Amino acid sequence: MSEKVSFTQKITRLSVIARSISITLRVCIRAIFGIYFGKFDRDVGDRILRLWSKKLLDIIQLKFTVHGNTDTPFKPHEKYIIVSNHQSYYDIPLTFCAFHQSIRMWAKMELFKVPILGKAMRIGEFIPIDRNRNKTNQILEETKKKMESGIIIWIAPEGTCSKDGKLLPFKKGGFLLALQMGAKILPVGITGSRFALPAKTINFTKQQHADIRIGEIIDSADYDLQSIEKLRDDVQNAVSKLVKVTRNK
Repeated sequence: MSEKVSFTQKITRLSVIARSISITLRVCIRAIFGIYFGKFDRDVGDRILRLWSKKLLDIIQLKFTVHGNTDTPFKPHEKYIIVSNHQSYYDIPLTFCAFHQSIRMWAKMELFKVPILGKAMRIGEFIPIDRNRNKTNQILEETKKKMESGIIIWIAPEGTCSKDGKLLPFKKGGFLLALQMGAKILPVGITGSRFALPAKTINFTKQQHADIRIGEIIDSADYDLQSIEKLRDDVQNAVSKLVKVTRNK
């Protein structure tokens, strides 16, 4: 049975979508002009990403609370991967707002083919993911270079948004990267974002609240390729506990 949508709900959805596209377009153009005029570097990219993220959250009045310190886990010259669950597309701006470091993420190749957006994402050092398994090594190599230059990679290994908030099985790709880089993994649990925008819908709900809970570092150096599944399971268990704690708070 199809959902009945009121006139007010339709207007709200159209307004949120239009304003979100407008903000995204302006930010993309700013990045593109910045690179052409020599006024764009990683610090500028970080500021633009946080500005974009904050404005997206403001549009739907989505507030959030960070439980734990987002600065103390990170040490200079170490390599890190943030691993979180994925409940909503708003997990992306929430993560960029919660952390103050240079955070970048894997993104679907299709997004890089979108005019203006794709150009800006490449300038902003996002990493395209190709579903072709033959490109896996290429993706890992590009990601390694980004991490070696000081970027912290954020991944959501469920691979898609959870429709009901329950954690989906984690895929192994990000953990292979962690082992190859000797990276430390920071588990993060996000809840509440799905009430602002449930997975695979445009059912925006304003004035919601999200919780972001920071876990304890898991060092991939304590594992090897033979124990990659244990690394994946240990991280998934850590994220699961964070999600349950946050949900019940």
